[in-house]
Amino acid sequence: MSSDFQLLTERLRLRPYRLDDVAAAFTVFGDPDVMRYSTSGPDPNLAATEARVRKLMDHQQSFGFSLWVVEDRATGAVLGDCGLKQLDGGPEIEVGYRLAKPHWGRGYASEAAEASVRYGFETSALPRIVAVTDHPNAASQHVLRKIGLKYQGPAQYYGREMSYFAVERDEYLARGSAE
Repeated sequence: MSSDFQLLTERLRLRPYRLDDVAAAFTVFGDPDVMRYSTSGPDPNLAATEARVRKLMDHQQSFGFSLWVVEDRATGAVLGDCGLKQLDGGPEIEVGYRLAKPHWGRGYASEAAEASVRYGFETSALPRIVAVTDHPNAASQHVLRKIGLKYQGPAQYYGREMSYFAVERDEYLARGSAE
């Protein structure tokens, strides 16, 4: 996939990470509030964020998708990231998202996650997309339900019990045509 790949929504641009995104990404990955529910915790420094960005770039190269940079289309500002990646090492593919605190509560996570799931089903022809959240992460669970994933129950991922959500390709595509 070319480095000029992008997904566009009404307000957002999703594109693969580049190394020049490390400083902007650190404002997300280094924030303890943003990373509160992340199993990795906040990045302690720019070097840790660079390692994370390189890993996401490698995932993009290997699978044709990854967590992508989320930019405001009007300003070009980096808001966070969103996209698809292997769940806990695979084989399932999960949708994930993180936004910097100033961008919470504006519908950006739902908008970006919806575009990512649509890409996964329509372009990558994935049969199923899943997501996991910590049990108390109600905001993330609301986003997942809003974009069509359904709660499946508790499950063990990333070394702890989490809330597991999923949607099948056929179910998701039928939902889109019914709207």
